[in-house]
Amino acid sequence: MNCASGALYGAEVVMRWKKGNDTSVINEEIISLANKTGMISPLVNFILRQVEKDILSLRLRLPRTFYINFRLSESMIAMPELIDSFIEFQKTLAQRCKTDAGIS
Repeated sequence: MNCASGALYGAEVVMRWKKGNDTSVINEEIISLANKTGMISPLVNFILRQVEKDILSLRLRLPRTFYINFRLSESMIAMPELIDSFIEFQKTLAQRCKTDAGIS
């Protein structure tokens, strides 16, 4: 965020889940459990779809240079299918934003 203008330039995607006692499960715990159970790819793909949906619904109110930050663990970087998912996410989102704006 630009403190002088108040303009928003980007956001970071952070995973949080609420436990039954109204406390949050931290990102590191979620990633660790997802890795142990083999659910990291489905979880990441779910998050990418949700972020795409959210960005597309907000795109008219965001600057064209808006960025999205994802923090990846070492184990995630070592998974080619996850890297492919992020690359596809970037391409698809960029194309959908251009198409929706009438840009070819």
